[in-house]
Amino acid sequence: MNIQTPGLALDIDDTLADTLELWIPMLLHDIGGPRHLTPREILKKYTHTRNVPEWQTKKAKEYITKLIHDNDLQVRMLPTNGSVEAINQITRIIPINAYITVRPESVMDGTSRWLKMYGFPEAPLIYRPSEVEHKNGTAWKSDLLTREQRLIKGIVDNDLQLPLSLSRTYKGSVFLYDAEKLPQHIVAPNVYACADWSSVVTQVERVFGSKRKAG
Repeated sequence: MNIQTPGLALDIDDTLADTLELWIPMLLHDIGGPRHLTPREILKKYTHTRNVPEWQTKKAKEYITKLIHDNDLQVRMLPTNGSVEAINQITRIIPINAYITVRPESVMDGTSRWLKMYGFPEAPLIYRPSEVEHKNGTAWKSDLLTREQRLIKGIVDNDLQLPLSLSRTYKGSVFLYDAEKLPQHIVAPNVYACADWSSVVTQVERVFGSKRKAG
């Protein structure tokens, strides 16, 4: 994994990259789906393609698998609004020491090119192992965060299921991007709702800024 210093990890899809903003129009056009909702509304309502009822057919799953493994598609994504500027601010508070993604290793090239294209900090890219199914990506990520919490002090992620999946021994922070408030079933004290990237910066400063000044 080659993480050398303590820092903050970042998720990529729908946290740094507007993944479903690119995917959803393609799925609606080629597969169909909830056309009464905008791509943004679909993302807010379902979070993942696996939660959209119309996209659970064999045809839809095969289509999504092709998108997941398409290197060139990764480069076409736009950053989420404000992410580039926010990460520049966050690196003044705490280093970015990893990107942790449920993407497969097959799109390492496209993902690396995309991160460099938009000037995100250099850090190890940690991919979902080939033996872990995509649907089990959240559990894999939570196990990794718990094991490596000595160095990975927290993560910015949009997955509302991640805090629920984390071990009780996890002491790091989870900054939930694109979450205006925490769902009622999330009660952990180290989980922070962040409606946008400005909110992420504010919460990271709140958690880690005082530690930096004390050090």
